[in-house]
Amino acid sequence: LAYRGSNAAHLNDSLLSLGALAYADGSSVTNTNTDPSTGLAVPTQVELYNRLRDRLVELEQTGHISGGGRRGSGGGGLCLQPSFVEEMNAIVSAVRLLWTLYSRSVIVATAAAPSGDVRKDKDSIESKLRAITAAIQSQLIAILPITLIGVQNDTDGGCNATNAILCSAVGELGCVLDPFEGRKGGDDDSAQTSSAWTQAVFSYVLPRLERKSGDDIDVTILKVVGNLLLGPYLDAEKTRRMELLTKFGSAFFSSSTDISVGTSLCVSSSGRLAAMLLVALLLRHMPIDVINIDPVGGRERALVGSMAQALPLYLIQWEGRFPLESEVVLAALVGVVRLYRTGTPMTVDGVVLEVFDEIGGASDDAPCNSSSDADPLVLLVRSLRVSMVELYEVPKKSKTDKQVASRQQSIFEIMPEPTQRLVLGLFGLLQYPKEAAVLSIAKICSRSSLNHEMKDYVMEVMHDIRRSLPMQLYLTFLVNGSGITKAFKDGKKKKKRQNDQEENDVESIRDQVFALDIAIERLCRALVLCGGNKVLPMLVPLLLSWLGDVTTPADVNAMVQRRAVFAILVCISVDDSADDGICLEDLDPKINDAVAVTAVDLLCQNGDAQDDKHIRFLSPVLALLMKGSELFETVMDKLLQRVLARDGVGMDEKTFKGVIRSLMLTLKHTGLAVVIKNSRSASVLLEKLAVAIENKVANGPLDRIGGVLRTEVQLHLGRQIATTQ
Repeated sequence: LAYRGSNAAHLNDSLLSLGALAYADGSSVTNTNTDPSTGLAVPTQVELYNRLRDRLVELEQTGHISGGGRRGSGGGGLCLQPSFVEEMNAIVSAVRLLWTLYSRSVIVATAAAPSGDVRKDKDSIESKLRAITAAIQSQLIAILPITLIGVQNDTDGGCNATNAILCSAVGELGCVLDPFEGRKGGDDDSAQTSSAWTQAVFSYVLPRLERKSGDDIDVTILKVVGNLLLGPYLDAEKTRRMELLTKFGSAFFSSSTDISVGTSLCVSSSGRLAAMLLVALLLRHMPIDVINIDPVGGRERALVGSMAQALPLYLIQWEGRFPLESEVVLAALVGVVRLYRTGTPMTVDGVVLEVFDEIGGASDDAPCNSSSDADPLVLLVRSLRVSMVELYEVPKKSKTDKQVASRQQSIFEIMPEPTQRLVLGLFGLLQYPKEAAVLSIAKICSRSSLNHEMKDYVMEVMHDIRRSLPMQLYLTFLVNGSGITKAFKDGKKKKKRQNDQEENDVESIRDQVFALDIAIERLCRALVLCGGNKVLPMLVPLLLSWLGDVTTPADVNAMVQRRAVFAILVCISVDDSADDGICLEDLDPKINDAVAVTAVDLLCQNGDAQDDKHIRFLSPVLALLMKGSELFETVMDKLLQRVLARDGVGMDEKTFKGVIRSLMLTLKHTGLAVVIKNSRSASVLLEKLAVAIENKVANGPLDRIGGVLRTEVQLHLGRQIATTQ
């Protein structure tokens, strides 16, 4: 301990060695002078403290008390040479180590002993231990804060870490040696007085929580604040605790705090640490039983709940750059929402209302600092539905300066997948989402930034909360989220390129169309789960718009949308024999006619495509034709009229080839064979169509396959006739 050098590591080694020797020496002494939990002799503890205190005095004498005060008089702190700061740090750390591991339990046990106990005698070794630790505490209070000689008083001069350790040591010793004895004069908290150690620590901490323009609060100060608020040090001093909590909140989470877009407070190290500290405080104030909330600490609970309303702003400013902190904040908010369940949905005149069984509910649009009797954490839950919307919004280009946004994706898309799942989990627990949030999430699902697993999870969450939002909004989400409405934003450019491409480029166009098959499947599944036959009439205007005008050349978008219409109708419609189903014939005649015309157009396309891709392309059409003979007959009749048209209606060689291949595929389809078998009219139309096509392509390049088609039709119908006979 006779250390004089500049390397504090030697002192740490000396302390550890001395502690080991003291432990070995204490093993042979009586239990009266030994901490029973560790075996370290109490006299050895006293000896260690005496030597540490002597070195503290020597270090203090190398500097001077700021402001001209005497040593130990509680002046402006200690000014110290830079070469001694590291040693001071090591000595104070050693005091905390001895106190935490050994001395605290001895002093607490002595204080709890009966009045006649020998340990309470003023000459006992326990009394000496208390006296030396109290002297060290007074000495630490006198030198707080430490600054460097020659540095202005308004800065710590690089001593922040040492001063933080000093504050922690003063608090740890003070809450036991100098406990607050209670109130003076009544039950009002304003009549409380503070202990000496709290005055010293607060005089250092509170001014440094003042955030000046362009300056950041030091992380070490927040560590001290965390120790004071999360530890037992201020349990008896409610006024000082509220003072510190209020100061902390105003520095990081107050409405007046500048945490808007473009500030660095949220993304700074101190800002992230402050958010983690607030999460810890928030979890401490979550009651196990929301029905029997402990009224003690109600003001602190309200303040913490109000501060927590700023946490979504931190998530927004982090922009997915700090996934660990983001997940901690989201997990805490999920825990709050799970505890405070939302209301029950009730639909009145098409409007979904949230009905509460208990008092304490509040409207989302009500001010969160309302003076109502609602629990502050309930108000926090209500505020999240509004404040979380920005996570899903894609930044837009400014109309004034016409500058491109700094990012092209929403914050939700930037986040890693585990964080995205927490965001969606919170979204689902909150229920009753705002329309802007629903539309933004739909836009995200329509993009390629999310993988298919995450899109499926989004659909599951939205399906679970579908009763808490209007049906029309839910259907809008399903349609927009599928990405079918605008499958390719540059559709016009693609259409122009298609006209300039060679015929063998049909395969690449087909690949683009097939790329949306998973989205179509996801949309169909969601519609069926929400009662497809009931919502189908609401979808008719949309389906008609997707079918479009078949006289106009179809681009990739049109092909995707038309195939989607057939897929939706196949999944939703059922046979006449179904008790709860709906037939296509029961729908608006306009859509029946549009479906038939579009089916004819699709049957005439892509004569040069490969067989497997041609089958895949027509699979929704053929599946729908299986649903009833009436639709099949209508399609065959319209196709026959098109073939027999005088001008051909665009029936060139490629179109005839597509028709022939489609009909050959139809004949091989088992389900369609049943339809043809059960309908005499369908058989007659099919035979007339085969004859008409053979006549049209006779003596041309397609003469052979035209004859093959007629032969296949005759054989097919002949087998059916033979079976019926």
